[in-house]
Amino acid sequence: MPQLRLSPTYRRLLVRDAADRDVRNYVKERFTAAIQLMKNIEQRKHTILRVCQSIIARQGEFLNHGPDALKPMMIKEVAEEVGVHPSTVSRAVASKYAHTSQGVLELRSFFSESVNGPEGSGMSLLTLKRLVKKMIEEEDGTKPLTDDQIAKRLDDAGIHVTRRTVAKYREDMRIPSTHQRRVKN
Repeated sequence: MPQLRLSPTYRRLLVRDAADRDVRNYVKERFTAAIQLMKNIEQRKHTILRVCQSIIARQGEFLNHGPDALKPMMIKEVAEEVGVHPSTVSRAVASKYAHTSQGVLELRSFFSESVNGPEGSGMSLLTLKRLVKKMIEEEDGTKPLTDDQIAKRLDDAGIHVTRRTVAKYREDMRIPSTHQRRVKN
């Protein structure tokens, strides 16, 4: 990031004899506003840096091993760690990207809800959606899996979700229903 500075010309205008009082007062107001803006920008930069450090610390496995290693992480948790309000973290990651070993990723993509996975451990919602998508991609086109069957397979793997939840995730990923996916002979 470029270093922000104020021109020394404005400092000279603040000197008592350098300008009339109206000019001095105007320059003083603008000078104060500029200093405050520079402090705000510096604080925002510091917040983004701390949020990124928290993301890296929490999602190291994902960065090293790929999407299947993404851990559940809520904005609220990072906000508590960084010491700011969750809305501050939300704004800090909005429309921001990071160049990672997994490619260029939106910072918001590191955040995901938790779902009860095998042995009760937290599984990322995104990881669960990838599992559902993979099951559908590998299904027999003549006998596509129903949302009920997908929920049952997930349950057998220790991931407890309802049929309605599977349907919601499938719709979120714009995957057609069983009837629409069926390949006719």
